Amino acid sequence: MNDIDDQRLRGRIAAADPAAHLAALPGEARTALLERLADAASAGRMRVAWRRPGLRLGVALVASTAAVAIAAAVLVPRLAAPADRVLTLRSPAGAAMMSCLPLDQFAADALASSSVALAGTVTAVSDGSVQVQPDRFFRGGPADRVDLTTAKSTVSDATVFRAGERVLITAARGEVIGCGLSAQDSPELRAYYDRAFSG
Repeated sequence: MNDIDDQRLRGRIAAADPAAHLAALPGEARTALLERLADAASAGRMRVAWRRPGLRLGVALVASTAAVAIAAAVLVPRLAAPADRVLTLRSPAGAAMMSCLPLDQFAADALASSSVALAGTVTAVSDGSVQVQPDRFFRGGPADRVDLTTAKSTVSDATVFRAGERVLITAARGEVIGCGLSAQDSPELRAYYDRAFSG
């Protein structure tokens, strides 16, 4: 930096100085002021800025805005998530279970007239209900969960669902078609479903 640049810089600083119109403090007064500032800083009394209501309000506003933003980031996706779609089916009445034909004599017609047919896994079993997580709908659906309202966790006299088992279930007008057509998944039963829903 040369003398000309130095003079220009001093001129700019002097023009920007808000106290340029005030007389300079004499040496003793300046020294006393600096000592008071140093003592106040070392004693922890330099927190005057935090006592200003406007600054406190500003800090509180920034903190509350951050808290709201974090809460929104956490809660909004949960609130916006769609609820599980649940399909509820009833088990057949006891009298209907007593009139079963051999599977090969009625499976094709029963599956053709069904409104729901699915494959899935039993996730929960309790007295009066069975929950199934479907992974394929041959007909009907979609649903995230299927609830079967049953008597003693059965859909037919011969079928007892157990948690973790793969099942095939079909229903018409909200009622499960029993007689072996809604049961544990097996190659024989799967063949009936594949033939009925291949087209």
